[in-house]
Amino acid sequence: MGIKAVIKMKGWGLLTILALFFAACGSGQTILSDAGTTTPALNTTPDPAIASKSNDKNLEALVKQIHSPDYDNYLVVQVESAQGLDLSNGRLSVTDTHSLAGARSVNNALDKVGNGVVLLPLFTQNRWLIDNVRRQLEVLNGKKLPDLNAFLKLSILDQDKAEDALRRLWKEAGIKSTYPGVKQSRAGIDTFPDLSTSPYQSYLYGNMPGGLNIEAVWRAGVKGAGVRLSDDECDWNIDHENFNRSATMWRGSSACDSIDLAHGTAVLGILGAADRGEHGIKGIASDAELVTRSSNNFEEELNGIRDSNNPGDVYLWEAHIGSPLGYFVPMEMIPSVAAEMDIAAANGLVIIEPSGNGSHDLDDPSIYTSSEYTDLRTRRDSGIIMVGASTGGTRERLSQGNYGSRINLYSWGSGVVTTSYPNSPWVWTGPSPFVNDANQPNLFYTNGFNGTSS
Repeated sequence: MGIKAVIKMKGWGLLTILALFFAACGSGQTILSDAGTTTPALNTTPDPAIASKSNDKNLEALVKQIHSPDYDNYLVVQVESAQGLDLSNGRLSVTDTHSLAGARSVNNALDKVGNGVVLLPLFTQNRWLIDNVRRQLEVLNGKKLPDLNAFLKLSILDQDKAEDALRRLWKEAGIKSTYPGVKQSRAGIDTFPDLSTSPYQSYLYGNMPGGLNIEAVWRAGVKGAGVRLSDDECDWNIDHENFNRSATMWRGSSACDSIDLAHGTAVLGILGAADRGEHGIKGIASDAELVTRSSNNFEEELNGIRDSNNPGDVYLWEAHIGSPLGYFVPMEMIPSVAAEMDIAAANGLVIIEPSGNGSHDLDDPSIYTSSEYTDLRTRRDSGIIMVGASTGGTRERLSQGNYGSRINLYSWGSGVVTTSYPNSPWVWTGPSPFVNDANQPNLFYTNGFNGTSS
């Protein structure tokens, strides 16, 4: 029986009862009903002394992110301990001395920054259920898992106030990490080689240079039947004629452009394009149930994925994120994302993520000089599959891709034949057995999809 099934059958009813019991009875005597001052200050401008630059390069890099288009209007605060921590009416209170310092630091920052700041849990499920699920998964997996209740969200639209809050919380007592929430970016690149002399979809076949020999798995009767395969990005052309549209496939955000559409359509084609015989392309897992997901919140998306999938289902997160250091890094480097990935993987979900197109060594110690990044050098067996990009079938690393010991495997990062969408970088170049017509997006293909996305 799968891990998730065990929890559903044996744990959730009990967990709900326990949650209601503790909520009704309380978990102990409150040490401080408000771990800080009692009346929030209503200042409207940041303190000049706090807002001034420091000599901390890591802090200043994060401040720069706040004042960039990538800022997503919130800060993430991770406290050292969430034992006995309670959030009510936008303030923290504690019943355990382990959490006192962190709660006091957060409340004091709220007082100083003033109005325009909303304190919320980053993970919005019932905190008792989060705790009990984590404890059961720790027993089942034989290892300690992160506490999702330790992550808080400061919703701040004003960038100056966000900077003020970040500076006040930086390295404060009881605070493990503080960093701005930033928007996801597509992990594709806008250049592609001319592979007109290569056979189409050669990455599927064992007799081609660098081929993955997917056809051998097909011959064994394995094409993904019974597996839910989720692709998380901005948008897709789910009406493409090479897809078997299902109830779990829907369009993404209306804010997405044609490049987003092409990117999502290309990835979905690689994963699970329907086998149309001699027409179109063949997806690697053509019999899997395809699910399209477009998330605005990293942590909550994984939360929903974990709850709606079964052990053995696959979740592909097609994104990387801009770092304060000026290049793209894997999503797993965000502490709150890494924590939720660990919980989801322990629950039986197979998670795949690209290494990102940062052209950087993920073993470089200079990346990890701050607790605001998860040290990937310590997560080589995290349970999450990280994939880097090679130059087609040459098995040579693609220069645009990140690399290092954390990466589990490399696969084709250029010249990939798949479905696509007009008005994007991913078209067909060189001789072709058909003509792409921008007026027929449901019959559009590329032979140049690339980057760690492909």
